[in-house]
Amino acid sequence: MEYENEKENKVGAGILTICIIHFIVGGLGLLLGGIGMFALASDQITTILIISMIIVLVLIVSCIMLLCKQKVGIFLYFFATIVNLIINIIAGSELYSIGLSLILPVLMAIFISKKKELYGFGTK
Repeated sequence: MEYENEKENKVGAGILTICIIHFIVGGLGLLLGGIGMFALASDQITTILIISMIIVLVLIVSCIMLLCKQKVGIFLYFFATIVNLIINIIAGSELYSIGLSLILPVLMAIFISKKKELYGFGTK
């Protein structure tokens, strides 16, 4: 019986996998964005690059909060995702890249909805 309670209190493998993917992609994005900022002259740094780096940082922080089972991490994650989507639309990104950027958040929403009791959104 104790094993079942312990199993219910764990973050699922799907949430963990998506967070790891965000850590890897976000880390590479921050690294390449930082290199790009140093390669460009200071007056050529675009606001889109800076905003994108901030969004990546927010996504990484929200993933850490999700793994710590904090409810605010969910709101922060989806807020950053929506802001990223709006920035991509404003920047004129291709439609397929916008669609690809929505795959992980949709999967995350599915996995979080399966573990909603863990984050305090419902009871069994």
